[in-house]
Amino acid sequence: MSKENGFVPLRRGLWEHVRDGRMSLTEAATFIYICSQADTRNGIWNGSAGALAGELGIPPRTARDVLEKMEQGDYIRRFAVPGRHRCYPILVHKFPLTQGEHNGEQLNALESKSPAELSYFPREQRVERYGEHGVKHGAAQRRSENRNKRQEKKKEAPAAPSLSFSGQHLGVTTKQDALLGEAFPWVDRQTEYRKADSWLEANADRRPKKTSRFLHNWFSRMLQPKGKANARDINDAIATTMQGYAVNSGITH
Repeated sequence: MSKENGFVPLRRGLWEHVRDGRMSLTEAATFIYICSQADTRNGIWNGSAGALAGELGIPPRTARDVLEKMEQGDYIRRFAVPGRHRCYPILVHKFPLTQGEHNGEQLNALESKSPAELSYFPREQRVERYGEHGVKHGAAQRRSENRNKRQEKKKEAPAAPSLSFSGQHLGVTTKQDALLGEAFPWVDRQTEYRKADSWLEANADRRPKKTSRFLHNWFSRMLQPKGKANARDINDAIATTMQGYAVNSGITH
């Protein structure tokens, strides 16, 4: 929010997008919220779907869908890190900056290479502040080209690992879940993942750097119930018994 006047500038054409079906009411409310939280020096909000869900009272899945649709519509630009569920930089396209060295300019989120390499619309070529979304000349073509570039980059990037569990602060890949299942077959893993995610929420200052080590230590505290041997232990016991029987009986191979 702008510190000098306490107001957030919004486009007058925003509600035209709602009437035309380009934005839903939920997307419009989300966009307004993001603008109110964005840094007035650079037009960046450090947030996530989880943060939106908590602030706006919407389901996490809805929050993720809204952010994805807003990016597809060129309202925002996200720089999320695959596999992580923390806040990340979200750039507001055409955000009017009211502080800092770029005061009076607008953020060009679509042309920004990263949160550290931001682009701005030149003052002499300012886009309409409250008019139609996009640049006056060749807007549709440029939006299409930018969207195609981003899609190509996504195709070239390695696919994110499939998750067996996805929480607010904890993500467990299918491979990690399988390894834990072999090492701790007596543990109800999905239940423990939810407990661990809740614990991380309550202990923000103790969140681990390595999920695999954290979960291994978490599961190691859960001793195997007495009298409930796993299949590997049973097979080992049978093999040992049969070997002893063969020796005592003088059976050789």
